[in-house]
Amino acid sequence: MKNYKLSMNQLALVIGLLFFLLTAIPLTLAQVERFSPAIDDNELDFRFTWLKSDKSIYEGGEVIEFEAFFMNNSTHNLSVTMTATSPFLGGINSKNPESESVIIPSGENGSIKILLPTVEETYGRQILRLSAVATSTSDESITADDQTLFQVAFEEKPVSRLPILGLIIVGALIAGFVLRTTRSELSDI
Repeated sequence: MKNYKLSMNQLALVIGLLFFLLTAIPLTLAQVERFSPAIDDNELDFRFTWLKSDKSIYEGGEVIEFEAFFMNNSTHNLSVTMTATSPFLGGINSKNPESESVIIPSGENGSIKILLPTVEETYGRQILRLSAVATSTSDESITADDQTLFQVAFEEKPVSRLPILGLIIVGALIAGFVLRTTRSELSDI
């Protein structure tokens, strides 16, 4: 049997290595758990996936048929309702349109259709805010929400022809005046 003698440097190195392993491994495992938390069955993972309207350009006063698609990645079946908000839907004092409730099964996609009446005097590009609220069908205390924006294009505001016509008339009068005064000066020569 050999007699192993460790020098002080070797002993300090071994003790330091053991200390490092005993402290570093638990800290590393704690960091992994912190940045990848366990999946909670009470969390609802749902979101808007894409949005679609029935036309690309609308006239003011027209009803927009709008459809929003959702993805349900949670472990719960969800009851989802959607609310639309925008000034072109009737202004501040009117009630925001709300959809009927739709059930989206766990792990599947679903969609909600909503009709949006618009104000007569609406022109150009407008922003529509969509808010969806999901509630678990098995436990109503478990809820989540998601919001998104959608740009709706309306026809451009018609340009009045009166200012253009007025500019042409004023230009013709000035041209006539200049022409008449230059002719009378030329005839004097």
